[in-house]
Amino acid sequence: MNNFMAWINKEWIEATRTFRLVALGSTFIAFAFLNPILLKMLPAILKSQSPGVDFSAIFEMSQREALRSYLDSLYEIGSFVVVLALMGSIPNEFSKGTLVIPFTSGAKIRNVYLSKLVINGTALFAFSIAGASIANAYSAILFGTDFASFAPALKAGFLYGLYFVFAASLTLLAGSFLRKPSLAAVFTLLVLYIAPPVAGLFDLAVWFPFEMLDAANDLTPFFSKSSCRSILHTIAWLSTFSYLTVWKLEHMEKAR
Repeated sequence: MNNFMAWINKEWIEATRTFRLVALGSTFIAFAFLNPILLKMLPAILKSQSPGVDFSAIFEMSQREALRSYLDSLYEIGSFVVVLALMGSIPNEFSKGTLVIPFTSGAKIRNVYLSKLVINGTALFAFSIAGASIANAYSAILFGTDFASFAPALKAGFLYGLYFVFAASLTLLAGSFLRKPSLAAVFTLLVLYIAPPVAGLFDLAVWFPFEMLDAANDLTPFFSKSSCRSILHTIAWLSTFSYLTVWKLEHMEKAR
């Protein structure tokens, strides 16, 4: 336990020293404020380019639409930022030779991986829920209230948080096998951006975490059966990625 907490402390220091958490948090919070503002200003901007056209009738100007716009941007840009922030996490352990420490000290190498997943996963969960809550509250100020409670925003933040933990674990897995930050980033981004349409084409979306994002975007206060099923599948993917990453780290270091 003491060894695990030491790795947690090391990962926390590394994440703060490299401003990784600052970059992640800034992305979530910035879009929470910017998306509602952009939606509010969009009709006026378009009207200045095409006088006489009433664009306000074309766009749905509401709290619901503003929050949905934030979630769409979060998937597109947030996935990219998460991968860039974590692409070098495992490869850097190889390049610095720090993976030898668990073996020489008799510790378990899985603590290296788990510390990264715990620190970054907890941060992603917190930023996701905070971002959705801020976007929800700020959208209510700009457009009026559509929701009876914070429940839809909190559910959306939770589901997107779990999705980003999935993205983080996939990035760590890619880094352990490919051992190059750039290759790990390219592989992970290809999976995150190409897998959803491919899974939909073959009617396999139910087996992947991307169905959670549809459940989050519907902005209802309750979890549906499909969203619960997608949560279980995501946890299964996380467990599989974790097992494979730890196995690869142990295999690579013992072979050196």
